[in-house]
Amino acid sequence: MSNKFILLSVAFILVLVMPSCSSSDDNNISSKLGEIKFSISGGIEANKEGIADFDKLDIMNTSTWELGGHDISPQTFSLYFSLLSANQSITRPQPGTYTVGFDVNNSDAFHAVYTHIEDGNFANSVEYTTWEKNSGTLTIDSSSEDKVTGSFNVTLYKYDDTLNIEDEIQLNGTFSANKRMY
Repeated sequence: MSNKFILLSVAFILVLVMPSCSSSDDNNISSKLGEIKFSISGGIEANKEGIADFDKLDIMNTSTWELGGHDISPQTFSLYFSLLSANQSITRPQPGTYTVGFDVNNSDAFHAVYTHIEDGNFANSVEYTTWEKNSGTLTIDSSSEDKVTGSFNVTLYKYDDTLNIEDEIQLNGTFSANKRMY
């Protein structure tokens, strides 16, 4: 047999085998991603779904626990719920219903930020957030080292440069978030 025939045979086998390897790798990665689904009403009307994850971060005296969600290809939104403390360590929240809003003295109140990205155009993205004290609730149904599940019902606001409310949206959804992969 010629070397050319052997090389062509090996190349043919690789072409047959590579897609199956790629497919199983993609399925393995997909199984490690969480999921978020929600509806938006008010200043924006839409149904969204994407991937969801959570993570804890400690930098110097600041502790943060964050639940995040976004979509891809193109990215049209990002949504983050976070707990923040400058004087105590934050741990993964346990099952229960939590306030969403802005409360400086309450490390059990989640702050939320929704970024609306029209057709993947980050330059014209619009941010909605919770600078109000009580903007809704986040309910955690289960909480383990690898997965956090639950639901949320919040009102978020778009502010102008002098912090006057320009617009508001309501988000109502569910999540099954996995520990963030690095």
